[in-house]
Amino acid sequence: MRVNKKVLTIILTVFAVVFALFESNCRSTLVERTVDETTALELGLDKGDNVFQIYVSEELKQALTQDHWIFIRLYQPYYDNPLCIENVLSKCIQFVDVNPDYSSHSAIGFSLDDGFYGLTSSNSGHNLYLESCTNSGDNEYMKKCNIYKSVEITYALKVTEEEYKKAKNLVESYYDDTRTCYNINQNVKIAWKAVGRKFFSPKDKQQFAAKPFATSEQTFCEDKYDFVCSSFVAYVLANSVESVHDFFVEKQIDSNYVMPSDLAYIPGVIKLFKTTWVDYNIGAKNVAQTYTCFATYYHDYVSSEK
Repeated sequence: MRVNKKVLTIILTVFAVVFALFESNCRSTLVERTVDETTALELGLDKGDNVFQIYVSEELKQALTQDHWIFIRLYQPYYDNPLCIENVLSKCIQFVDVNPDYSSHSAIGFSLDDGFYGLTSSNSGHNLYLESCTNSGDNEYMKKCNIYKSVEITYALKVTEEEYKKAKNLVESYYDDTRTCYNINQNVKIAWKAVGRKFFSPKDKQQFAAKPFATSEQTFCEDKYDFVCSSFVAYVLANSVESVHDFFVEKQIDSNYVMPSDLAYIPGVIKLFKTTWVDYNIGAKNVAQTYTCFATYYHDYVSSEK
């Protein structure tokens, strides 16, 4: 059954308004600043920034410069228009998300430069676009978001050279294919699963992959072109990275139902940094300077050192 987009928008809008009223009375979204004032000023952050964080990883300290990495960016967008369909979907996802770092959108990248591949319904015609947190360009989705209030969290997954090339080629093939599209109806199915996961499952069965799906076959089917943002990233990783493939098979994960925040719980995924969108490059440059394994993945940083 296909859901009419206008009907879906009305239903979700009503839900979002109710949720917004509930949230304003019961929940604080303020994040404590994790760098001191002096460091913040050295990094070029605004005094009022309460988001910026670089995460410490002993594994990354031991990583080599020749290692290969795929990057995942999760978004906590702030929309200037609270009644736009994207904000409605974001509020719905936030309501049913069981993970600590809520996220309503995800994208995949092959460097730390501010250009990740993200699938949204906002961009007409071709739904898979390059997304820049600091410069929305002609990306209709990014234009709707306030870069000073929206938040992103960037993660990394270590892969082999072959896996890196396979994933990159797969994404680029979808990027060049006009059949690639955002399946808005899939959000209804995901929401239904997410409600059951959060409200009708015991705590130990709410975590990602704790409760298997009937089968993982849909994750590996060929000639698939309709996704939502997170199912696209999950599909790419499961079909190009051996460890992710094996994890999805073992846990019987259907990529169609992977939520954005679930991507952070794929084995091997490492949290790197968290910033407002406008400060993305500050976070990326800082990580590239902190961990030598990422030096070649942030090209602005590399070129400035030459």
